[in-house]
Amino acid sequence: MENKKMIVTDLDGTLLKENKTGINASEKYLLELRNKGYIIAIATGRTLDSAIRATVGAEFANYIISDAGGRVHDMQSDTDIFHVEISKEDMKKICSYFNEDIEHIFIGGIDKLYKYRDTYIEELNTNRHIANVQELWEECPFAIHMSIGVRKNKYARILVEKFKKEIPNLVFSVMKDSFREEEWIEIAAKDITKYNAIKKVAEIEKIDNKDIIAFGDAVNDIDMIENVRSRCCYGECSR
Repeated sequence: MENKKMIVTDLDGTLLKENKTGINASEKYLLELRNKGYIIAIATGRTLDSAIRATVGAEFANYIISDAGGRVHDMQSDTDIFHVEISKEDMKKICSYFNEDIEHIFIGGIDKLYKYRDTYIEELNTNRHIANVQELWEECPFAIHMSIGVRKNKYARILVEKFKKEIPNLVFSVMKDSFREEEWIEIAAKDITKYNAIKKVAEIEKIDNKDIIAFGDAVNDIDMIENVRSRCCYGECSR
C-alpha cells in the first residue's frame, strides 16, 4: 500500500449482532485487510476486557479504543497507549446520587470492574455484599469508565441535568443502542471521544484523516463519523 489506511468499527449494533455475538465473516475479512497492511481499530463503549471477549480475542484488530475513547490499547504489544482517569473525588460525588431510581452504577478501572446494585458489588463474576454505595468508590484508585443504569428512561435526562450542574468537569451523555429501548448514562472526562482517540492512533501510524473510514450506529459514534473523511453510519446516526 502506498499510504496506510485505517478502518474503524464500533461493536454493538455494528460488528456485533443483536445477541452480542460476532459476525464471523466480517471478522475474517477484517483480518485479511489487516494482513494486507490496513490498520484495523475497534472503537467501542465497552471496556477493553469486554471488547476482547466479545470478539474472541480481537485477532483482527491492531488497536482497541475502549471506554468510548477513554482508553487506547495496542494489541500487538499488549500495552496501553493512553488512558484517562476519573478522580476518586468525582467517583464519590457520582456514587452519592444512588437512589431507588438507579438500577446500577458501573465503574471500570484498569483491571477491575465493579457494578453496584442495591447492596452488593459484582466484581467480575463474584458478588460481594457491602453496607453502602459510598464504599464503592473506595475500591478503585480511579476510574477509566463510569456508567449509570436507570429504572425508567425519563430519569436518565433528569439525572444528567443534575450532574452537569454539580460536576461540570465531566461529560454526561444519555445512551441507547440499536437493539434496546432502555437508556443509560455514560460518564467521561472532558475531550474524551472516540474520534480524539482515533487521532492518537492515526498520529502513531502516520495516517491522514482522509485515509480513515469509520462505521457506527449510536450516539457515541457521531463524532468519529462526522470527523473522518470517509464514513458509514446507520441506525441512531441516521436520525
